[in-house]
Amino acid sequence: MARILIIGADGQVGWELQRSMAALGEVVTAGPSLADHTLDLADTENIQSLFEQLQPGLVINAAAYTA
Repeated sequence: MARILIIGADGQVGWELQRSMAALGEVVTAGPSLADHTLDLADTENIQSLFEQLQPGLVINAAAYTA
């Protein structure tokens, strides 16, 4: 089974992706607060470290900003 990393998992789209992708592999989430891993998209070192640690087979970026 593939490891699937969903970035922006705290949002509505990310939440739905978690449910639908679970049948395809191990889902791991990253986001600003409620996810498995804290991730700041402005911090490239943090992103690189997370990718090296998790080694996902698939990455889905569902991150969005609303205000």
